[in-house]
Amino acid sequence: MSNILTIPPQVVSRLREGTHLQLEYGAQTIQREAGTWPKAELPLSERQLMERAWALIDLLGWTGDIPPAIAVDMREHAPAQDNVLPHMAETLLEIPDDDNRSAEREAEYRAVRAFDATA
Repeated sequence: MSNILTIPPQVVSRLREGTHLQLEYGAQTIQREAGTWPKAELPLSERQLMERAWALIDLLGWTGDIPPAIAVDMREHAPAQDNVLPHMAETLLEIPDDDNRSAEREAEYRAVRAFDATA
């Protein structure tokens, strides 16, 4: 059984967005902890989350055009992806019904949830 999955473009976009947010959160945690006295060690789990997010965003690309699809080795990137996709799916559901892009967002939500279920 192959551990390589292809991420569709609409999922790449949301995965990239969520990974940026994960890195931002981690950076804020580091900044907060760096300002404390006595110095506390950054929890290993936080460091691992940041390292995994960094590796995933390197694969997805930090910015720029979304490729037609990206092949991902799930052995390496599943933990980072598992941390991001559920939150991004929830965000897509928070769109008001009167938003003129609600049909597009609903399709994007379905794509994210479908990929998350197979990953």
